[in-house]
Amino acid sequence: MPKMEREKIVEEIKNIIADGLSIDSSTLSLGSFLVTDLRADSLDIMDFMFQIQEKFNINLQKEDFHFLKKLNMPQEQAVIDGFLSEAAISALRHWLPQLPASVKLRPVDLGQYLSLESLVIIVEENLS
Repeated sequence: MPKMEREKIVEEIKNIIADGLSIDSSTLSLGSFLVTDLRADSLDIMDFMFQIQEKFNINLQKEDFHFLKKLNMPQEQAVIDGFLSEAAISALRHWLPQLPASVKLRPVDLGQYLSLESLVIIVEENLS
């Protein structure tokens, strides 16, 4: 597939999410969190992934969403005393741009920061 403009990817993903959740796509922004803002559950997210694969002709793997494993960082540097290190949080912002800086985060907390922009980034990576 030829390189697609980011705006086109954003619009397509907005439409997929809006259709899946029966909401108006104009209410969505890059910063919309799938779980906390939009109340998407795991089945909704799986459906989004299927629709994204079909729309963009890409093959998404569960590893695409294991952000902590994608870090080029030893586990003991990424997680200290059960919480993500500052270095890990900084690196994770590549896929989860809205991660807060001033909050102690556990690895299990990462899912709530999956946003529309996260999906756009994953699609861009798979298209490149």
